[in-house]
Amino acid sequence: MYNDKSYLDLNPLFNPEGIAIIGASNNPGKVGGMTFLTTIIGGFSINHLYPVNHNEEEIFGLKSYKNVKDIPYNVDLAIICVPAFNVKDVIKDCVDKRVKFGVIISAGFSEADDDGRKMEKEIVRIANNGGMRIIGPNCMGISGSKVHLHALMNMLIPKEGGISIVSQSGTLGSLTMATGSIEGLGFSKFVSSGNEADIHTEDLIEYFTEDEDTKVILAFIEGLRDGKRFLNTAKKASEKKPFIVIKGGITEEGAKAASSHTGSMAGSSSVYNALFKQTGIITAIDGDDLVNLAKGFYMLPLPKGRNIGIVSAWGGIGVLTADACAKEGLKIPSLSKKTMDSLNKLLPPFWSRQNPVDMTAAGIYGSWDLFIEINRLVLTDDNIDAVVCMIPLFTSIFKTVLDRMEDTRHYAESMIDFMEDTESEFVKNFVGLKEYKKPLVALNISRRLESKSVTYLEENGIPFYSSSMDAAHVLSKMVQYKEYLDRSNEE
Repeated sequence: MYNDKSYLDLNPLFNPEGIAIIGASNNPGKVGGMTFLTTIIGGFSINHLYPVNHNEEEIFGLKSYKNVKDIPYNVDLAIICVPAFNVKDVIKDCVDKRVKFGVIISAGFSEADDDGRKMEKEIVRIANNGGMRIIGPNCMGISGSKVHLHALMNMLIPKEGGISIVSQSGTLGSLTMATGSIEGLGFSKFVSSGNEADIHTEDLIEYFTEDEDTKVILAFIEGLRDGKRFLNTAKKASEKKPFIVIKGGITEEGAKAASSHTGSMAGSSSVYNALFKQTGIITAIDGDDLVNLAKGFYMLPLPKGRNIGIVSAWGGIGVLTADACAKEGLKIPSLSKKTMDSLNKLLPPFWSRQNPVDMTAAGIYGSWDLFIEINRLVLTDDNIDAVVCMIPLFTSIFKTVLDRMEDTRHYAESMIDFMEDTESEFVKNFVGLKEYKKPLVALNISRRLESKSVTYLEENGIPFYSSSMDAAHVLSKMVQYKEYLDRSNEE
């Protein structure tokens, strides 16, 4: 797949034959201990995992080696967790061992001071001269879910799937995987790129663009060293798959923070906004927006246009959703005569008789099948490109009342048990609406809380949002991306 020499072959990084964790420890309170323990917990084969520590004979039950050169097996990848002043010697040993890639978690380099910057350049020089490439330093590790590789300095192990991330902030990238995994997303590859002394964001984006296991690319960027290269790389990526970026350091204060965090040079928001608009990049506002957008692009087909159908059992929520769609540049068209005639036969005479479709509470109680049929009619309307459905799942919020009850608690528990059973059956049927190949977004302003029904929806490809603005924003970004692809195909 990577015969083109312009691409850096990162296969041994994500699919290593052997991994040495240098600075591994039996103490999970240390970086080397936590990283080694997370790698074991993540499921990487212990037969190809080698701890390296001068002072330990055994680490978490595995034989420990004094030096990477003592390992009698092939090592493609070294995860380096030693103090900064020891990294240079470790790199020399890795070069002698013919290690292909090093992930330097250690901090104290260009993000610290000029001496750290000089040391960083020197270790990269030694590594590259020996045929070794470097991720970091000052990073939080990597993931490659296909081989259960999760060499991370935390235990935020993601679900396996088709999203890949490069993040100049290790924490934001890790939390995105953790939050996304809870909300139905699965991840293929993750790199905390840190200071990017050797391998840069652009190298990783190029790889993800051609990677068949990657369906959506996410990136957190504090600063770029080569704007022209990024522009070309991003354009190629966006033409093949959704590329979602959150950009930090767009203010003077943020730029100062970025410099001290990873040594990055940041830039103004106007420059980056213009750059991103030219390349089809989908911009995220913050971490929550990044996950929201990832859910939409990962779970849904792209809408063919801006026409949105809205279905709700409560009129006020339909109004708020229409407002949100209008603010995001989406349209709320009239429904076709055929759809209107069908709805008139099914709904009470006092329903809204327009889009948004206000079924009224009387229109759903006692008939989940009716609710699904109404959504089917709107989805199949030729005037509609996507549907936002206010889905009445309230069991999770009703449960929060139980702790405030005493003598009457058993009555409420019986009702909630009944509601949970009916909701469970409903969502199993609701996901069948995916067969119509149009984006279908679930909305519930009672927020997510802990809900088996919501989890089921998202694990089966229907994203859930807890505000009208979130739902409208995601659909708007999807429409913009579709329009970008259409323009690109015309050129």
